[in-house]
Amino acid sequence: MATLKWIGWLMLMSVACQSTPASTPIAAPFPTPGPVGEAARVYPLLRGWYEGQIVQYYDLGTNSPLDPGDPTRVRSEPVWMFITDFNEEGMPVGLEGQDNLFEVTAGNTNYSDLWQVFTVTPPPDFVPNNITSYDALVASGLPIEQQRIWANCPIVPPGSSLADKSKELKKAWVKNELVVYFDFGVTSARPGTLYVFITGFNAQGEPLLIPDQHFVFSATRGGLGYSDFLARGLGHGGRKLQSRFHPRRRRY
Repeated sequence: MATLKWIGWLMLMSVACQSTPASTPIAAPFPTPGPVGEAARVYPLLRGWYEGQIVQYYDLGTNSPLDPGDPTRVRSEPVWMFITDFNEEGMPVGLEGQDNLFEVTAGNTNYSDLWQVFTVTPPPDFVPNNITSYDALVASGLPIEQQRIWANCPIVPPGSSLADKSKELKKAWVKNELVVYFDFGVTSARPGTLYVFITGFNAQGEPLLIPDQHFVFSATRGGLGYSDFLARGLGHGGRKLQSRFHPRRRRY
């Protein structure tokens, strides 16, 4: 068997990782970053490896760059959430009927699937969805508070769905226009590592995946160092590498 050589190759991808095995497709090819387009998509539940065990995940693409001011973190954009209170875990409780506010959408220059939460506390007589843009929010004078909460909420084409229907689309406002997104919840802004097995690169410099080899995760949801955002490291062992490599320990 050829010796693995890990190549530092930065491409951040957004995933939502689970730990229940199922009969699902192999790891998807590298997605192309950019606008989500208008065609609805069904995101398949894919399979990967963690510590010799099968995990499941969705691949939401590579629209989230590193923060140029701190390259150890994924760049985030603000999301404004109207709330009524905080629960016992210190998480904000959303105002029923009011959709969140984003300032950018997929395809915009500053877009990222990672959002930092800013809470807005309206008065008791506030009419939900009366404010549908950040400019209108600022003009309203309502109190805004920055939270140390980051969430993975990729904006997707209208009508899109997850293959297992585990989450429904949510609505949000971007400059008075409605968009839809999946809310995968709170995650770390510091990316984990995803190991990808390749045979080499094509003429365009794109990696050539080993057929039938699942990606390998450095952590899984709920574990130390886990993030929905992953930087890819490429394992290049030549064509003699066995396509079913079962890791028994994390490779950092």
